[in-house]
Amino acid sequence: MAGVSTLLAVGGSIAGTLVQRQGTLAQAKAQEMQHRFQEAQYKRQATEARAVASQKAAQRDRDMRLAISDQLAAAAATGGASDPSVLRLFGDMEAQGQKNVQTELATGENQAQTYDYAARAQDFSARNAKQAGKIAAGTDLLSGATSLFSRFGRRQPMTTSYMYG
Repeated sequence: MAGVSTLLAVGGSIAGTLVQRQGTLAQAKAQEMQHRFQEAQYKRQATEARAVASQKAAQRDRDMRLAISDQLAAAAATGGASDPSVLRLFGDMEAQGQKNVQTELATGENQAQTYDYAARAQDFSARNAKQAGKIAAGTDLLSGATSLFSRFGRRQPMTTSYMYG
């Protein structure tokens, strides 16, 4: 009967090791998927940051053009639309408006790049989680095999030689 109990113990040990390995792989997969989800969220946020900046820049451009148009109409009503100081003012307004547009775009791009970097970090973490899971699963197998061998492996008979002198 010792053979059957030994066989059951070996089978149970192997099954336990395989279940532990599968659990380790499942946990690593869950971590990888969590990082992938975060990566996708950051990528979406980067796209949104660029789109919002583009919309804000377009609005700034429209506001600048409307302000110049209003000022031009007011200057024309008073007969000063061709005055050099008025023309310089319009040029200054145009230049400031373009700076405002570029600032909006740059701000949005900076924010988007921050999200892009965070997405890359999540990609790196996902790959690391996957690799760590594979290593841990391999370690589970080796640990199980070592435990199995230490409990049921072949043992060398102990020989003792005495020298009588």
